[in-house]
Amino acid sequence: MHYKSVFYIIGQIFKIMGAAVLIPMFVAIGFGEAFLPYIYVAIMFLGLGFLMAFKKPKEKIYSKEAAVSIGLAWVLVSLIGALLYVISGAIPQYINAFFEMVSGITTTGATILVEIESLPKGILFFRNFTNWIGGMGILMFMLALMPKSEDGDIHLLRAESAGPSVGKLTAKLSNTARVLYLIYIVISVVQFGILLIGGVNWFDAITLTFATAGTGGFAPTNISIASYNSFFVEIVLTVFMFIFSINFSLFFFVLIGKVAYKNEEFWTFFIIFVVSTLLIAINITSTVGDFWTALRYSSFQVSSASSSSGFAVADYNTWPAFSQALIIVVMMIGGCAGSTAGGLKVSRLIGLVKGSYVKTRQTINPRKVFAIKIDGKTQDEGYISSIFTYFTIYIFIILVFTMLVSLDAQLDFGSAFSACVATFNNAGPGIGAVGPMGSYATLGVGSKIIFSALMLIGRLEIFPILILFIPSTWRRVNKN
Repeated sequence: MHYKSVFYIIGQIFKIMGAAVLIPMFVAIGFGEAFLPYIYVAIMFLGLGFLMAFKKPKEKIYSKEAAVSIGLAWVLVSLIGALLYVISGAIPQYINAFFEMVSGITTTGATILVEIESLPKGILFFRNFTNWIGGMGILMFMLALMPKSEDGDIHLLRAESAGPSVGKLTAKLSNTARVLYLIYIVISVVQFGILLIGGVNWFDAITLTFATAGTGGFAPTNISIASYNSFFVEIVLTVFMFIFSINFSLFFFVLIGKVAYKNEEFWTFFIIFVVSTLLIAINITSTVGDFWTALRYSSFQVSSASSSSGFAVADYNTWPAFSQALIIVVMMIGGCAGSTAGGLKVSRLIGLVKGSYVKTRQTINPRKVFAIKIDGKTQDEGYISSIFTYFTIYIFIILVFTMLVSLDAQLDFGSAFSACVATFNNAGPGIGAVGPMGSYATLGVGSKIIFSALMLIGRLEIFPILILFIPSTWRRVNKN
């Protein structure tokens, strides 16, 4: 382990977070609110950042250093960022503040707050801004600022990015990061502008945009999007939640004139969205009154669940069991790789289905060789094997953590299971006690810590967090 490289990367991330905390400070000043809490937290981030990244080390960054750096950075950013909630008095209890910070930065959208609208505007802005920062990732922003691409940068990008495979779009990785972040910013600005044109006030427009772009789902209101009672807002958010769930590489390919409309992952995602929306709409028609109202609610909630946003326009706790189950399934599948959405990812689902089909055929015809093709490209055995390994660990984590949180008297089995699925897939609310119109406020300290861990594990796709608990990770590299 090259410790100097790890400290340097974490230090650079702390610098970015220190600067980021100052942005909501100006919002607080504009609304005449206290600004010192932001300065205190910014000084902590910047002070540690400059101390840890004082000098760039000569050691190269390999996959282990990258995974450890990202895993530690996200944990430490959450631990320090939570202090803003505590110091400002918005969330006095540290465990609750830590939960809220983790939920924001991992773009989960689960909350311990029951009274949101009374919070200071600066804190609300910070809360949703963490959704936007966490959407593309702190490290992605750091790489976008780097003047040139380094040999170890691809390891860093892979450690933080969503999906089973990550590659360059341009010759230099730093340029790839800039292109992706520019696309992210442009789409965010477009959504913000549309909401403004539609009559949404600037504060709600920007906070909703932050939460939609990062697919984080924090709303500045007590009952999420239902409080607006606006078909316009629902349509805008439905469309943009879907857009931010698409692999950002496709937008780049469209811009440079490459064919992207045949992408297998996109069309699978689109079909899942359409079919799920129609099935739920048919299933809840008798519950909500008519088919068009059912279609309005189902399209929004499916878009919210598949993008892992966690917004809500209706209490689907009152819907039939089939619709609730389908929402959980869609939540687990999630969006496309290379997007800001959470979940297993559609690309992995395709690999699992095709891999299982081929394995079944090989059982019948053991002497015949079958190729697995995705987007017309033959995938090697290692790629498919890695997807099956990831899925096995994915299911194991959900089952084990469900058993752990079932010890909490506040949770029945359905609530415990859905909460684990929702937090692990960074989707926010589950069903039952942690449903769309509820919160995680009444849970015990142990449950909140467990769910915070699940959010971090899910956002970084398991390995960067798990590797922190392997003893061999921390062995120093012998330079002799």
